[in-house]
Amino acid sequence: MSHSNAKKSIIKKVIALIAVCLLVTVVTLGASFWYGVSHPESLFASDGSVVGYIKLLISDQKALDEIITVDPNDDQYLRRLSMLEANADYSYMAGKTNILLLGIDENQERADWGYYRTDTIIVLNIDFENNTASMLSIPRDSLVWIKGYGGKARVNKAFGEGGGYKGHGFENVMDTVSDMLGGVQIDSYVCVDMEVLKTIVDAIGGVDYYVDHAVSTSDATLSVGQQHLWGAEVLAYVRQRKGDSDIARVDRQQRMLAAIFTQLKASKKLVLIPQLYSAVKDQMYTDLSVAQISALARWAMDFDIENLKRDTVPGEGLYIGDGSYWAINQYKLEDIIADFYGLSVTLSKSNDVSAIKPAAERFNYWRAIALEQGTTTGAYIYANRGQCVGDEYSTYINMLSNLTTLANTESLTDPGGKADEIKAAVTAFQSYCSSLESTLRNRISGGSTTPTDPPAETTEPEPTAPPVVTDPGDSGGETTDPTPAPSV
Repeated sequence: MSHSNAKKSIIKKVIALIAVCLLVTVVTLGASFWYGVSHPESLFASDGSVVGYIKLLISDQKALDEIITVDPNDDQYLRRLSMLEANADYSYMAGKTNILLLGIDENQERADWGYYRTDTIIVLNIDFENNTASMLSIPRDSLVWIKGYGGKARVNKAFGEGGGYKGHGFENVMDTVSDMLGGVQIDSYVCVDMEVLKTIVDAIGGVDYYVDHAVSTSDATLSVGQQHLWGAEVLAYVRQRKGDSDIARVDRQQRMLAAIFTQLKASKKLVLIPQLYSAVKDQMYTDLSVAQISALARWAMDFDIENLKRDTVPGEGLYIGDGSYWAINQYKLEDIIADFYGLSVTLSKSNDVSAIKPAAERFNYWRAIALEQGTTTGAYIYANRGQCVGDEYSTYINMLSNLTTLANTESLTDPGGKADEIKAAVTAFQSYCSSLESTLRNRISGGSTTPTDPPAETTEPEPTAPPVVTDPGDSGGETTDPTPAPSV
């Protein structure tokens, strides 16, 4: 055989080998795909071949700005619909699922903190058997027990306490929310940077919406009325809090999500959910697989928005020190849990607003008195500090410093207990000041030293007698009622 013929023979063998490899690949992918159609539960394997096949399809789609137009009759739409159908198995959800929806604002200030806070927290419950769903929003200032923290704080602290993105932040939020709901299981999470909302809204061609609240931000200005909103305008609407409350903002977020869903369904763009996810996945965090997201999209195509319940964790806004918090009404929350999740739970009444509010008022009451002491009680002592001997003045300064520290410390775990500590410090400080002032007056009047008058009121006010106060929690005696904590 000549060298030329041998070379041709080798080339033919290589081509044949490549052809065989391609054939095997196609058959394997095809078999996997059709196996998935016949056995859709296989599509939910975290690393199964069908999942890889779907990812391959998605990566081969057009750019985001080229897929926003959907023609229900074209081949591309039918192919996408077929892909969703192939994923439409919900056995992993066992009939129901609870997905935690989280929203964050990744601005530079928060980047300097080393982690971000989940300012939007919504529990999305889906009942596939009954084709119903619910959204329960948790105000970011909700005062709850934080998993791994050892005390109470705002619920949006849970993400950072869990280590944020690089640690177990998402798991910690899921556990914290599960605990506050009496053990309701949270199955998965989806977290987005709020900025990605602009991309999604623009990708679906905007949303028609009745704006019920005027908005004015650096990104957009909106007046009240029906209008077509684009991404930046939607973000401004759901983000604005100035001149309003966080509770009102939570309601706007829920209504906007419902409006976006309605528009996606009406325009038959729910079929694009996997492609939209692929386009913005760098700005999202989720433990859902692409196949599971596709299944959710397929389910949504048959979901009637009238079967969506919406609510917010009930409670009351109050102040503890300088911080504003949402104190939860545990009794009403129990009713919501029974309605939304079909569970009968008993929540801790020690964290109910009925217990938190008086404890907070008691804390604020004694804190206000403690803050007052530094500018009134010690004026005479300060003016005549040169007449002090031994450690008289240093004791006064140390007690004042301790009182100031206590007055600027918030105790969310037990505000009532902290109030007791501040009350004891105030009482001890007042007693010491009264004794030391009497000692100084006697010392000065019995000698040749001329007492020093307190400085003018513009510098240091004339001292007044320590206020006679009765703790709101005590019984008997005249009570000076504290100013009620303002509503948030």
